[in-house]
Amino acid sequence: DRQLDPADPYKPLSNYFQTVEPVSIYPFSLKPEQKISLQRIIDFQRSWMEGTIYDMSAEPQWLVPDGKGGMVKSSLATPFPGRDLRALLKLVYRRPVARHRGHYGMVVQLRGWLPPAIGGVYWVYLDNPAISPYVPIYAGCTATAKAYRTYDPEAYSDASARWTIDFVDNLTNIRFQDAIKDVRAAREPFEKAIFDRLPSLEQEALAVFQRDPAAAKKLLTDYCVGVQEQVPDLYIKLREKLITKYTNNHE
Repeated sequence: DRQLDPADPYKPLSNYFQTVEPVSIYPFSLKPEQKISLQRIIDFQRSWMEGTIYDMSAEPQWLVPDGKGGMVKSSLATPFPGRDLRALLKLVYRRPVARHRGHYGMVVQLRGWLPPAIGGVYWVYLDNPAISPYVPIYAGCTATAKAYRTYDPEAYSDASARWTIDFVDNLTNIRFQDAIKDVRAAREPFEKAIFDRLPSLEQEALAVFQRDPAAAKKLLTDYCVGVQEQVPDLYIKLREKLITKYTNNHE
């Protein structure tokens, strides 16, 4: 088809060319380049179309003089400009995959070779996936942390994981190019610890499940609730760092 490069069906002939045509123009199936991992899907959900014409932080309106006769991207350039900022800078809205005004979302991981209680996992984020951590909730979990059940849109609370993440999201958006690095520096070790722990946790849960399914579910629940309970404190500390590091008193 004219939209696709025959040598690479994943690459369009032009980034500027979009069509709305019948599904029949597309091939029935494509051979995947590689298996799609959980982490790749998470990375995709966090995307704001970096490196493409749809990245709103890459618009020329964000360029400022570098003091050497050239131009450089402003540290204020954000892929999540609100309506007023878009109007001010005359930015065309492009819908990124991640959204700054989201509520929650997930990646569902299903593994048929394990008992459903262990093989099914919801990887949940709150607010904006580009800012939020992903935490696991197994199908066998019987509870979630109170912080993940607490949210009043009319009243901020440090006891709400959603609110603490939203606070960091708003602070990051003020000086995105710099602050997103701080977000990743705080979030990545937290998520890595989870991914590193799960293989042994699941082996343990599987062994327990053989003799006592309820005990296995409790094991998974206790771990997941413990992880969720860490999120508010992690993001409260992160917001304190952002406020201190990027206060306008430093100008």
